[in-house]
Amino acid sequence: MGNKKETKKSSDNEKTKKVKTVKQTEKEKVKEKGKEKENKKVKKKGKHPKLMLTLKILLILIILGVIAAAGVIGGIFFGVFGDEIKITADALNIKTENSVLIDINGVEVATLNGDENREVILLSEMGEYLPNAFIAIEDKRFYEHSGVDIQRTLGAVMKFITGDASYGGSTITQQLIKNATQDNEKDWKRKVREIAKAFQIEREMSKQQILESYLNTIPLGGGAKNVYGVKIAANYYFDKQPTELTLAQAAYIAGINHSPNLYNPFKEKPNTERINKRTKVVLDQMKEQGKINQEQYDAAIQEVDGGLAFKEGNITSYNSLTQNEEAALKQVATDYAKENGLDYKVALQKIQSSGYKIYITENRNLQNILDETYTNSNDWIKTKTVNRKDENGGTYKETVQIQSGMAVIDHKTGYVVALRGVLGEKTPWGNNRATGATHQPGSSIKPIAIIAPSIQEGLITAGTVVDDTPVKYGSYVPRNSGRWLYRINEHTLNIKSI
Repeated sequence: MGNKKETKKSSDNEKTKKVKTVKQTEKEKVKEKGKEKENKKVKKKGKHPKLMLTLKILLILIILGVIAAAGVIGGIFFGVFGDEIKITADALNIKTENSVLIDINGVEVATLNGDENREVILLSEMGEYLPNAFIAIEDKRFYEHSGVDIQRTLGAVMKFITGDASYGGSTITQQLIKNATQDNEKDWKRKVREIAKAFQIEREMSKQQILESYLNTIPLGGGAKNVYGVKIAANYYFDKQPTELTLAQAAYIAGINHSPNLYNPFKEKPNTERINKRTKVVLDQMKEQGKINQEQYDAAIQEVDGGLAFKEGNITSYNSLTQNEEAALKQVATDYAKENGLDYKVALQKIQSSGYKIYITENRNLQNILDETYTNSNDWIKTKTVNRKDENGGTYKETVQIQSGMAVIDHKTGYVVALRGVLGEKTPWGNNRATGATHQPGSSIKPIAIIAPSIQEGLITAGTVVDDTPVKYGSYVPRNSGRWLYRINEHTLNIKSI
């Protein structure tokens, strides 16, 4: 009996253990499921920020796209921007036909932008390397897009969102428009204007014309010398014509576009490492895009590592114009820039190289007399000694040439028929005191402002005597200026075109 009871208890215990084991197993399964859920939540939380960032980027891109599209459509169809998005190919297309100046007697007196100093050149005169280098680094899909590279623009937006502002999205067409118009406002409206104008220009100009105008007008450093265009850049940095540049030299010029003065080799302490690195970036892009082969690439890299042969050339703009003709041309270029929304420098290039006939009020016979007198007469060219202050506050004496300016005006028409603003040899586009000096006209204004009106009103005659003695009007005591020479006030100059 005892054995039977024990056996029964044992079986009961086994059943209890089995029940407990089953319950424990179920609990463990529940726990494991809970852990799995928690792990999944953790994993989801880990992916969530990336997903949200992607969604934000997509949302921003969509919003920007809608704004840009709405802006362009609104600007074109509803006049939101008015004339702000209007631009013509004629305003941007830089030609290579010399303009001429014609004086008041109908005589052709000057040829502008002549072959001896032509800044604007054809694409075929730029050599093989320069155009390809600029396309490689600035706009590799230049020949594929219609003014705006959507892929590059989206890339620039994404880089900007992630904090990288070094990636530009503008095409060569857009850069041409920005350089020519100097529209530098930093808001979305400027970008919309630029995009709208780019589409317009691509419809009116060929790719060759766009690239040619771009390479002739692009600013390329030079500090105070203001180098514009690849011809002047080749001369300034290497004392060469564009067709004479090596591949490495062309890559350097193309590479400095985004910040030219940062890579200026003629600084007191040039950053050679930065210059070489940037040049190699351009060469890498040219090889990657198939614009050069491996052999050309290796030779160019070797040249960069050995040191680019920089040689500062003389880029002083030569011309045989009189200062009267320079003043007239500046006025025409200023008016043209204002009317067409262009930068002055671009407008001046356009005026000089578009085959225009520009009629000015100059009488060349009188101008020649004035130039001869101002250049060679010893009666005029005098010197004087003046006191100067040095940087330490001390004084020293310096001998300087006395200067003068003169404008000869036809009193019947108001035309400026002759003009000179410097004694001695004139420099091209140099200081012109007849137009730029801000001194008072002094006693030279008396015949017009005092004597002539007084005679007309019968207040004085040719025999009237004026006592030249000191006078005083209350606290005001008029006196001579003590200056050696009076100069023409710039406001008395009024160049008119026929």
